[in-house]
Amino acid sequence: LAEERERLVKEINELAADVGRLEARLKDSDFLAKAPEKVVSQEQARLNERKERLARLQEEHGKLG
Repeated sequence: LAEERERLVKEINELAADVGRLEARLKDSDFLAKAPEKVVSQEQARLNERKERLARLQEEHGKLG
């Protein structure tokens, strides 16, 4: 059980960092101005997917106590 909690914490931290990087990129006006619309929408989709996964992992971690 402790190993599972540790694994979840590690994955949560990695996802949280990734979410932060994606959010920063999507707030960067230079990136938004220069990147093709397809790339911006792909990054937004990646951000949404990671936020959903992060929420699921945090919920699972909460259930473990």
